[in-house]
Amino acid sequence: MKPVYRLRKVKGVATMRDLRDWMGWLGTRLENAFTVEAEGVTHSHTQADGVVVMRLSLDGKAGPPGPMGGAGPSGSPGAPGAPGAPGSLLPGPPGPDGPTGPPGFPGMFSPPGPTPTEPGPPGVPGVPFAGPTGPPGPPGTALYEGNPGPPGPPGPSTPGPPGEPGLPGDQSKTAIVSNNRGVYGFAAVEAGECLFRDHITANVGKSGRAIMPLDAQWLATLEPGTARIESILTDRPLHVSAELRGRRIHLSTRSRFGVNLTITVTGIRRGFSDRAWPRFTAAEMARNAEFYAAAHR
Repeated sequence: MKPVYRLRKVKGVATMRDLRDWMGWLGTRLENAFTVEAEGVTHSHTQADGVVVMRLSLDGKAGPPGPMGGAGPSGSPGAPGAPGAPGSLLPGPPGPDGPTGPPGFPGMFSPPGPTPTEPGPPGVPGVPFAGPTGPPGPPGTALYEGNPGPPGPPGPSTPGPPGEPGLPGDQSKTAIVSNNRGVYGFAAVEAGECLFRDHITANVGKSGRAIMPLDAQWLATLEPGTARIESILTDRPLHVSAELRGRRIHLSTRSRFGVNLTITVTGIRRGFSDRAWPRFTAAEMARNAEFYAAAHR
């Protein structure tokens, strides 16, 4: 393998030290002393340890100047200089006048001064003309009014002519309703609530069970959920059970024979669930009677 010597430096200019190291490396491989011909070098030999020794002549001719090297790094800043001489203690000449600044803010409001204790001097006399008329004053007290006189005699007690007869009232107190079933009337029943009542006749056979539907027209006039079974009448003493489920009444008896029943059901009129025991005036009662009378003429 061919031997190769590598300088320590990878870039830049080789120095005499680099040349010395290279000649030392070369001398160990030639194993003999050798002479290096170079301008300024007068003698060179290799020692036992392989170091090359060269003797230079100081009176030789100087070689030509080398090329200009690159710019070196910036040096560190120098020490601060000595302080300068103090300036003059005398003030300089005044400068020119500056522009006028903006107006300042108004000052704080001061309270009024104390109330004067002595009247000021009389003012200038006014214009000798009458001013406008002032507003009227308040009414005076009745200090000079006379006492009330004695009561007068009573008027004549002649009765006036009889008035016209009133409108006849509604003897049946019929409530006329209108819905999808038509227009029809109910005979009103006096109660604290506006109740509608219906009667249903039924026959329970020997089976002891029956289902009776509620009248669709009657249900249409009620507030939803207010229908109730009020009473049940039988044609003979008998134990009867009745339950209202939706639109039907479920009946059951303990008799081995058939039985006829009359069932009374009630419910609150639609729109009147919150109108129990309403209050009216006498005038409203009269208008109500006139209304019913006008409807039955």
